Formats: sequence, C-alpha cells, structure tokens
Amino acid sequence: MQRLMEASASLEHQFDRDAYRRPVLFLLKKAREQAVEAFDALVYKVDPADGAMVRQLQHEIRRYDDLVDWCREIISEGKEAERFLKEADIAEFARAVVDPDNADDVNAAGGTQEDTYADR
Repeated sequence: MQRLMEASASLEHQFDRDAYRRPVLFLLKKAREQAVEAFDALVYKVDPADGAMVRQLQHEIRRYDDLVDWCREIISEGKEAERFLKEADIAEFARAVVDPDNADDVNAAGGTQEDTYADR
C-alpha cells in the first residue's frame, strides 16, 4: 500500500504545473498525438475493408485511452490506500487507548480512558 501511495503521489505531482520533471505528461502527450492521427486516418484515410489497418489504428486510440485510465486508477487507488491506512492507524490508536493494560500510559499522556468514550 505504501508503494501504491508513493506512485500515486508521484503521478499526481507530475500533473502539477510547477513540477520540474513530468515524464508521464510527455508520454500522454505523445500517445494523444498518435491517437489523434490514428483517429483522423481511421475516419478519413483508411479503406474500411482493410481490417488489419483498422485494428492497428484502433489500437493506437485505445492505447491513449488506457494510459489515461491507468493514471486515474493509480491516483484513485493511492488515495484509497492512504485513507485505509489512516483509518487503520486511528483504529490502532483507539484500541491502545481503551486497553485497560495501557491506562498508565494514557494517564501519563494527560488523558483518560473516559475521554476516549466521550468522543464516540
């Protein structure tokens, strides 16, 4: 999950206008240019009966579409992993606070176990 969060953050950073290095944007730009050319050829230049060429052009268009989808998925999955880990950290902290064996630690930190229940 940590690696997914890092990949998501890195990818998201590359979409920031102020980012210094943005290789993903260059890849997407190149794929988009090829997809536009393929779309133009598919509509205006290629004989519809030429199945092999039609499939190749469709592949060019789908490749760009897949790249965009994968970027969205990586960012979304990274944010979900971060949310999951935060929830797990909160749950772990709550278990530690309400555990009677940890009462001395809770009191030393300036809280009480009753404070934990009051927040619920």
